[in-house]
Amino acid sequence: MNEDIKHELKKIDIPPELHFRAAQGAKQASSERPKRVQKRAIISLIASVLFVFSATVTGAISPSFNNLIATISPELADLLQPIQKTSIDNGIKMEVIAAMSDDEMSVIYLSMEDLDENRIDETIDIYDYFLSIGRMFNCQLISFDKQQKKAFFRLQANGNKQLHDKKIHLSVTSMLSHKHTFEQVEIDLLDQMNKQPNTILLDRMHSSGGGGGQRDSLFSEEQAEILYPGELAIKLPKIDFLTITNIGIIDDKLHVQVKWRENNVDDHGRLYLTNDNGKIQYASTVSFGVDNKGDLTYGSNYIEYIFDLQRIDLGDFQLKGDFVSNGLYMEGNWETTFRLESNLEEKTVALQEDFGDWTATNLAISPLGITINGTGQYEDDTSLTVKAIMTDGTVIHFNSIMNSADKEEVIIKLLPAYPLDISEIKTVTINELEIPL
Repeated sequence: MNEDIKHELKKIDIPPELHFRAAQGAKQASSERPKRVQKRAIISLIASVLFVFSATVTGAISPSFNNLIATISPELADLLQPIQKTSIDNGIKMEVIAAMSDDEMSVIYLSMEDLDENRIDETIDIYDYFLSIGRMFNCQLISFDKQQKKAFFRLQANGNKQLHDKKIHLSVTSMLSHKHTFEQVEIDLLDQMNKQPNTILLDRMHSSGGGGGQRDSLFSEEQAEILYPGELAIKLPKIDFLTITNIGIIDDKLHVQVKWRENNVDDHGRLYLTNDNGKIQYASTVSFGVDNKGDLTYGSNYIEYIFDLQRIDLGDFQLKGDFVSNGLYMEGNWETTFRLESNLEEKTVALQEDFGDWTATNLAISPLGITINGTGQYEDDTSLTVKAIMTDGTVIHFNSIMNSADKEEVIIKLLPAYPLDISEIKTVTINELEIPL
């Protein structure tokens, strides 16, 4: 608390009129009042300053709250539940500013501010964090104030049946900043792929993770056929933190194997196929390790990217990648506990729409976005287009999609750039299907 007060008092900007009133009061006390009263006037001024400090740290009019409103949308104020809990470690302050929740998802706004140095920049990423309740967490940087050395984040969590009106513990233990990003890197290797490559069987127990529908089908019999590790050693220009170690076709699927450098904290990336028309197909992935003897082991220094070629002509596509290298890695212990409430209005519409491998059965819309519930097998589908048409004709697009599937239950959450005014939404469209509200 002393460290918190010390840092905050340095930043208090006392208004000029307060200086004037204090000076006038002191002058009057000196000429007309006994010194005992003058001492009381000085204490009153200190109390006024501490009141400003108290409002800054804990009140709904704090600079962080106001900065958040200005950064996102003035209309956001009525939707937010103020929280304003702080934690300081290693000269960096975390503040959980506010939150909003519907019946399926919560959004928590927080900031990280460097009080001493310049360790935080516009590339900062909260790396290791923990929320005591919920699932499918996602933390995104939404703005960075260079003068204040402060970054604002939006933490998203699903599972609000568990989150509603519960005490939530949030802890952050590491962050990354000063990262380097490489986008749309051309990987001119498709003509070098082996159509009859050497392969090896990967046990599920040796895989540390992955994603996409192809990973589940690969392990249908507890073992996945992957490329033999390390038959190639291809470097990409200016990217020294990864090596392409194999590329080939297995069962009408393109496999591209990548090895990340040793002591990797968060070097990462994604590969995708794209054509001249802008169509993009992303890969499923499987991660594993290889020991010094070349044997498969549990780990994540290798990733195999897997593309299903059944619906595309590979000759029309080019292989590309987006990559991010490690920057400054910071560890600490920033934590706080707060209560989260479900405070947003929601509208629901029953559906029965077939999208091939899955069927939509329900649509719910709140200021946080649109949730589509359904049944079946859903994979990341770039052909799924959802828009909200407002009463004034404005079209709202959704810039982020989160999805999950559990026992053929499909949940797709589409997030707008800013919270929606659902009273002004006239129609929602899913591809060509119009759903009036």
